[in-house]
Amino acid sequence: MIFIHRLGIALYWVGCFFAVLCAIAGALFVVSGLVSGGSILGAWVFGVFCVVCWIWGSLMRYILADM
Repeated sequence: MIFIHRLGIALYWVGCFFAVLCAIAGALFVVSGLVSGGSILGAWVFGVFCVVCWIWGSLMRYILADM
């Protein structure tokens, strides 16, 4: 396995890690919004960031694995 391929796998896992962090933050925003009766707009923002982080990691693995 060459270095570029390993880098792609590592960047994929970094993207997954940040996606999980964003999902947890979004869940906390939902809970705090429901408890306090406030807006859950922050949860939507973190949900979008979660998807973006996962897609970025997947693209890095796809692009760097084919080199």
